[in-house]
Amino acid sequence: LLDEHLLSPAGREVEAAATASADALAEALGLTRAQRIDLPCTFARGMALTPNPVNALVVGREFVAADPLFPPFADAVRAALEPRGPRVRLRDVHEPYHVRGGEIHCATNAQRRLRLPRGGEPAVESTKET
Repeated sequence: LLDEHLLSPAGREVEAAATASADALAEALGLTRAQRIDLPCTFARGMALTPNPVNALVVGREFVAADPLFPPFADAVRAALEPRGPRVRLRDVHEPYHVRGGEIHCATNAQRRLRLPRGGEPAVESTKET
């Protein structure tokens, strides 16, 4: 069933659009192809069919993402990220968030200070004291 979807004209169209968006974002950020990490997800009618590990939360060296509930996808997420250093934690968010159009980031209320990749002033600062 998954192969059928991925190889369908609609599946190829979504893949091409996602790749074009990722390429444009990487170029705008000055990233090389080797610096970009692709993670698996399937879409239909603009919605993710499997929980989407891309919409994740990074806390220190922890990468917390939705468990795609499809073992080959979970293995691909770990294989793409763990060699780069983070500990991958996949959580089942299907019922509370995915079926309602959300993912792991919808389940968090994280406040953090983000810095530009090469140091400098924070790009985003929390306005709320913790």
